[in-house]
Amino acid sequence: QRVKLWRYLEEQMGFLDKDLFKETVYALAFGASMHRRTKHGPLRVWEEQNRTDEYNRFLEIPVIKSVYEARELRKDRIASDGEIVDAFGRRTALSPAAGFKVETLLAMEIQSYEVLIMLDLAELIANLRRVDIALWIHDGIAINESVKPEDWGAIERRLISRIDGTCADLGIMTRLVREGPAAPTHSCN
Repeated sequence: QRVKLWRYLEEQMGFLDKDLFKETVYALAFGASMHRRTKHGPLRVWEEQNRTDEYNRFLEIPVIKSVYEARELRKDRIASDGEIVDAFGRRTALSPAAGFKVETLLAMEIQSYEVLIMLDLAELIANLRRVDIALWIHDGIAINESVKPEDWGAIERRLISRIDGTCADLGIMTRLVREGPAAPTHSCN
């Protein structure tokens, strides 16, 4: 179902703290410990805000539980395979002594797909006239454009179409989100 994640989490929790939710969701996706208090784990952040009970309720939200369960299955598979094959076909073996723990490989695998998607977008932007990448931030970009406002809609549709197609081909449920001073014409954050 296509629902804005942050709005859904707000409805489930009764409050919106997008930064807190985002940090927790990313930690969950990238393999962080969800039940132990660690230096960079989400439990620590919720505890520091005196929201431990709310944190436990957050972990019971159906979509969060589903992501957690899927993540644990993927971690089990990485452990049994002893390696990952990233989005570019590169193999990385499990080697805790070398710092390649299951969680590390999970994060590397996810990040490889982020890069693959962003490289596809960068290729399209490189072929557009008067549109340049100003800043690349792992899973996002800032662009400079010197096109007429009436021409921007067509360019934005091409960018959205490219990302939607790439993600569909990869079986990844995500969409391009436009943030900035103008109202987004396509959003899923």
